[in-house]
Amino acid sequence: MPLDPNADPTILHVNDILDPFAPGPRDRLMLNLKEDRERIEALLDKLLAIYNLDTRKNLPIQICTGAAMAAAKELLADRGGKVLVFATNYCSKGVGKLKSRDDPKHYNTPEEKKIFAHTAEHNFFGLIGTQALK
Repeated sequence: MPLDPNADPTILHVNDILDPFAPGPRDRLMLNLKEDRERIEALLDKLLAIYNLDTRKNLPIQICTGAAMAAAKELLADRGGKVLVFATNYCSKGVGKLKSRDDPKHYNTPEEKKIFAHTAEHNFFGLIGTQALK
């Protein structure tokens, strides 16, 4: 069933961030950029209103970028497409979770190299990118 062109865009919350999935049929979740530009802009405006920093400034920031990328990969698996991810912080929850290695006491010391070193935690993002190309 195609998306209702008269309906407001909605936000679907997927709570399973350790085993992410696309939360519905593909034809109900995807929009055509050219045909549905106004609806996409309405959704972006709605996101700004819901996640307004002034109303959420005292809440901890928790980002599940890995789960979002895994669900997007599943959603686009049979038709292809492009996913652009803009994150305000590192992935702190769910699959692809990263630990902060930033420690100011290591700045300007030989230990500073560890802040930028590749770790096994980072393999998730390389793997999901490689899988998406197949």
